[in-house]
Amino acid sequence: MKQQGFTLIELAIALAVVGLIIGMGFKGRDLIDSTRVRSMQAQVLRIGTALQVYREKYDRLPGDGCDESMTCQGGNGLLDADEAGRAWTALASSGILNLSERNAAPGGQWVLRPADGELWLDLAVDRRFACQLDRLMDDGGSTTGLVQHRGDGATGWRVADDCWALARQTTVTARVMP
Repeated sequence: MKQQGFTLIELAIALAVVGLIIGMGFKGRDLIDSTRVRSMQAQVLRIGTALQVYREKYDRLPGDGCDESMTCQGGNGLLDADEAGRAWTALASSGILNLSERNAAPGGQWVLRPADGELWLDLAVDRRFACQLDRLMDDGGSTTGLVQHRGDGATGWRVADDCWALARQTTVTARVMP
């Protein structure tokens, strides 16, 4: 009578194949997440460049001195919260930046935020992406430099942290104009 079943070698090969498939799935996710972070970096740089180009071309910041109908008069060289919201419309109507550039790769939209004479881009995002963007563009510390986090009540991340181990919503913020 012949016994049925798998040999030890057949089981080992099957487990190795399953392990390879699972490993490729995790590596694929890491590649996708890494691509999203690089896309965020490119967006921050494009938006910052668009703001500079607009200022050079029109001798003012986009939205500065503009009302709801986008009638712009004068301006003071700074943006308040309302003007920062109108900046997107001014950039789009000038042809310098497409409004789709506001849409971030991990989801959500970038928001211009004026603070102490500087312009910052804010995005509600998972801390893993914020931490990786900080490492890619800046010093890797969540409370220093050009890329920071704010608003989640947590201490953020440290330079030595594993970014992909962090899981919590935060707001990443990147300075685009001094």
